Amino acid sequence: MARRFHRLLPSKFRSTPSSKSFCASSAPDPATQVQLLEELRKIRVLIQQNRSETAKRHLRTLISLHSVSQLYTVFSQSSPPPNTKPVFTDTLLTVYAESKLPNEAAELYSLVRSDGNFPSLPAFNLFLEALVTSSQFDKTLKIFSDAVDSGVWVDKFSYGKAIQSAVKLGDLKKGLDLMNQMKKCGARPNGFVYNVLIGGLCKERRVDDAKKLFDEMLKRNVAPNRVTYNSLIDGCCKAGDLEGAFNLREKMKNDSVEPTIVTYNIAWWAL
Repeated sequence: MARRFHRLLPSKFRSTPSSKSFCASSAPDPATQVQLLEELRKIRVLIQQNRSETAKRHLRTLISLHSVSQLYTVFSQSSPPPNTKPVFTDTLLTVYAESKLPNEAAELYSLVRSDGNFPSLPAFNLFLEALVTSSQFDKTLKIFSDAVDSGVWVDKFSYGKAIQSAVKLGDLKKGLDLMNQMKKCGARPNGFVYNVLIGGLCKERRVDDAKKLFDEMLKRNVAPNRVTYNSLIDGCCKAGDLEGAFNLREKMKNDSVEPTIVTYNIAWWAL
């Protein structure tokens, strides 16, 4: 279970409720309220029985019928056992993220934080991934930074999404700083992190810096893959370093990394 902390979410991180939330902001009629309470009671029982997948299926139906605030508030008012509510909010956050509803996920995240809580690390990471997938890179970085600054423990996946967001925004300095911060915290950069940064550096024609990261990658026994080699070969070709591109292609072959159509297209373009 990930660590939790007690600090209110700054207003700058609070998401704007979706249009559905505004339409459903008024209290539901009594019959609807009773029905929702019964549905949430069933979900609470499923959670207590550790039947998370079944609970998620029920929630997928409810999220199309009720606003984020309704689901969160009504469940909170149903007097659930203390250890049930965090699991419920984690499950609901996961459902929003997996359903590609990042704005609703952000609204729920704000509600959780406003209560002085924090989601579990797996749910938080799915939330970050949903934000990145929807190209909300600034928000990803703000939420990640707030979590780290508040003392929440994050892992290499969390860092990877933050670094990816920084690179997507063209802020390579931020991306490299995050990787250094990651190392200081004891999180070992993985292939994804190296590939994202190497790709970003090569696009900026900073091939020498990309090669330094590649060398570091090898020293740390992180195996380069097709993405790594394709980025470097492309960077060398565009920088006019055809010998460097050829040497990388040979190393790729020696490392038994199969070339892709992209590799061949890069080589053809260089000719």
